[in-house]
Amino acid sequence: MSQKIFYSFVPLLISVLYLLGVLSIPFGKISAPGPGLYPVLLGIVASGISLSIFIQELLSKKMLKEEVCSLKQKRNSHLKEVIGYIFAFLITIFFFETLGAVLSIFFLTLSLLKLTGVKEWINAIVISVILALLIFFIFDYLLKIDLPRGIFSNFF
Repeated sequence: MSQKIFYSFVPLLISVLYLLGVLSIPFGKISAPGPGLYPVLLGIVASGISLSIFIQELLSKKMLKEEVCSLKQKRNSHLKEVIGYIFAFLITIFFFETLGAVLSIFFLTLSLLKLTGVKEWINAIVISVILALLIFFIFDYLLKIDLPRGIFSNFF
């Protein structure tokens, strides 16, 4: 198994295990969503994205010669990416209640964008702000699911 296939399988495994873990949380109905709706949707999206990346790696038939030459360097960079992903999710889980949903999603998105190679900070910040506010708006105002406000609890 090549390094790319292995390192594309790890996020798939993590997202599927996460999805299996959150399926026990009641997610209610579409008309009355429960506390498990967002985690289940997040698990489904993460699993889908990870599965598509894994399938893409399985179907790619190119075996680059420079990969063999720089195997150790690439292994370290892929390992750093995987550790970075895990660390970003763990930090988000740990500080979700304290910082609140908006800041937690912002920092998670920002860190994942930088880990995946978005070079310009302004692009990563703008995408992170838009995504965090969009998720908060969808869940808090449209679905009427109270997300943690954290340090912003006095403001709204």
